[in-house]
Amino acid sequence: MKQLAILLLLVSVVSAQTGSSAHPLTNDDVAKLLQQQIAPAVIVKVIRASTVNFDTSPEALLKLKQAGAPQPVLDAMVVAKVVQQGGGAVPPGAPSILPPAIHGQPPEAVAAPQIEGVARASKGGGACKPDLASCPVNGCADPSSDHGVFNQAKRHLPAAGTQPVLLSLTDDFPALQQAAADKVGSGGDIPGASRAELVDLDTSGGKVGEGSLVRVFGFLTFKPEGLGPHPNSGESVNCKLKGEPNNDIHIPLVDQPGQSEFEGIVVEMIPQGRASNAGWDSKTLIAVAKKGLEVMVEGQLFYDNEHKVNDEQDAPISGQPARMSLWEVHPVTSFLVCPKTAGCSHTSKTEWVQLSKFKTQGHVHH
Repeated sequence: MKQLAILLLLVSVVSAQTGSSAHPLTNDDVAKLLQQQIAPAVIVKVIRASTVNFDTSPEALLKLKQAGAPQPVLDAMVVAKVVQQGGGAVPPGAPSILPPAIHGQPPEAVAAPQIEGVARASKGGGACKPDLASCPVNGCADPSSDHGVFNQAKRHLPAAGTQPVLLSLTDDFPALQQAAADKVGSGGDIPGASRAELVDLDTSGGKVGEGSLVRVFGFLTFKPEGLGPHPNSGESVNCKLKGEPNNDIHIPLVDQPGQSEFEGIVVEMIPQGRASNAGWDSKTLIAVAKKGLEVMVEGQLFYDNEHKVNDEQDAPISGQPARMSLWEVHPVTSFLVCPKTAGCSHTSKTEWVQLSKFKTQGHVHH
């Protein structure tokens, strides 16, 4: 009841600031709420309870992002505009208009044909842009579509200067997976606004959510039954372009040397800006995997709802990457290697080396 009162008060304040209760909520209004340090979850509720007139073009969303708008707020803006265009304003708690996942109710399981259909839609067809430089943050998908919001979440970078939250592969990622499965499900596209539910999740390092900067330690796998580090190909997020320089690099990460990909997670390096990081290529990563050296990875915590958990090596799911959690570190923003087989400190970076140094020390054979 207290939360409802606060929400109604905020809606009335916004209406008063704009001069009319019928005045639609705009990007500037959201910016004002951010300036007042209103919690993102509350701003999302205000958006859902208001008539809106948002500019959700990539340029406008980027401007708000640079002003400090977190991904859940941007997602809520996009979906509110889409819902309104389809039939009017979004009143508070209107289950007949909003998809169930927006209210925190897990959607029904997605059938296998639908999973395959999403994969085909994501990767099928020719490139939609001539090169990576012209590929927008929403890739080939409409920016206001569920998959367009998914693509934008894939490209999100945590705010500069934030401290990473240390996560445990064995303890935190299974718990995060269960929390996400309960909130939004998996196995296909989910409503863009339901990503706002992926926040305030408890871990051993503190509360995190999609978009948080995290740090994990582990080992890369390169075993016969797995694919090991490799570039993806023709994904919608990268405008269905071909070739490693234009695509994310898929990197399986496990807790202990010798474990299979089914026991780990996935971290991904995106192509945007990767050329400026020497060694950020599949050949160097495979060399690290073969040497069994420990790595320290930092980047955005991202939920890859498009897939399904595939953690049973004896009964693998066809077409699904092997992993025990759909939570990824994606995009990777820092990748360090421990050059010592005895291991390096987890509390200091002084013993760790960049991939570029690992490469120039003669570990990678061309």
